[in-house]
Amino acid sequence: MQSEARIKGADGIRAVACLLVIFHHLAQRLNPDAPGLPLWVQKVHYCAMRGEVGVSIFFVLSGCLLSMPFWRSLIQGGAAPSLRLYIRNRASRILPGYYLLLCISAPVGQWLIHQGIGWSRLAASFLFLNNFDYRTFFPSEVDTPLWSIGLEVWCYVLLPFVMLGILRCLHTVKGAALALLGVIVGLQLLNPIVISMLMTDGKDKGWQYGLIGGAKVWFPYWNLDSFFTQFLIGSCASLFICWRYSKAGLPSVVGDVVGFVALLAAFGLVLIRLNPGAPDDFTHQPYLTPLFPALIALALAGISQGKIIWLLLDNALFRYIARISFGLYVWHWLLISIVELKWMPNFVYFGMNSLSRWTTISASILFVSILIASLSWFVLERPILQKYRKADYVATK
Repeated sequence: MQSEARIKGADGIRAVACLLVIFHHLAQRLNPDAPGLPLWVQKVHYCAMRGEVGVSIFFVLSGCLLSMPFWRSLIQGGAAPSLRLYIRNRASRILPGYYLLLCISAPVGQWLIHQGIGWSRLAASFLFLNNFDYRTFFPSEVDTPLWSIGLEVWCYVLLPFVMLGILRCLHTVKGAALALLGVIVGLQLLNPIVISMLMTDGKDKGWQYGLIGGAKVWFPYWNLDSFFTQFLIGSCASLFICWRYSKAGLPSVVGDVVGFVALLAAFGLVLIRLNPGAPDDFTHQPYLTPLFPALIALALAGISQGKIIWLLLDNALFRYIARISFGLYVWHWLLISIVELKWMPNFVYFGMNSLSRWTTISASILFVSILIASLSWFVLERPILQKYRKADYVATK
């Protein structure tokens, strides 16, 4: 029987998602139309500008991994997972690093842009309420990727309600799958209503008006309904994986084929259709939801049952990057802001014309981000996780 300790290929996919987001943010600084740049650079830049879909991959992965204990209890007939342990594990994983960044980014932002601290925005971010109003959507002027943490925490909160509701009402895999699909369809039907009710007005709307103007462009398309859909699509993959584990299914090349084709389709769709930083014209949701997340979930389900691709993905380097991925995600933009505002004023959107200079700066930011993320993991994140996991182990003895 396959091990249920982890999902094969998940570490590699997490690492790729993290690197896609960072490469996307760094590529924004390079001007692809600068004189003398070869054609291949323009093509790579085109792909990198669509690396924002790494955020969606994170949500699919989180939904998949966090759903597994609930699906195991359904399939194995055991007790439902402890909500107390679930809450404590999620809090110990997210809160220390997130709150540290909030406390650092506020004074650093004041130092960099000579603005007073936005206390209402900071308070909303501490309470994970920032995503419900465009004025507080971005927690920090100098660390904008923190916006996604609030949506992820709300997905953490909502997931047990859906899972426990299904577990209490249904007792078969087929019934659970149909119920989960029903919730996803319901969220998709609700999304146009959410967008219509919360649509922002046109005054000072646009990235040229700063982060609040940009937030008016994103909000309400970047909403909890859409991101919880991505989360639950990951849960669909989790249900399939748990069911396969229960059947003691052997790894198969068929899984590799399904995973590979799904990945090709996912990123082919992104290259053909995605308009970076904008909702899709058809689904009116970010990251081509629900199509792109569904293909990623299918790829994850296939690769986890395969023989080859997961070995390539879960290499030592990618497993390490996956381990420190939270720190990499939340720290790299702060470093970009410092470089832009203190040392390199043309390190802005499409501002760099020199490929060699852009490469040197980007590589330096990535290197320092890895150092800080590693320090965060070994000094802050891992000790806290080990402390609570040890306490959980003792409590269950």
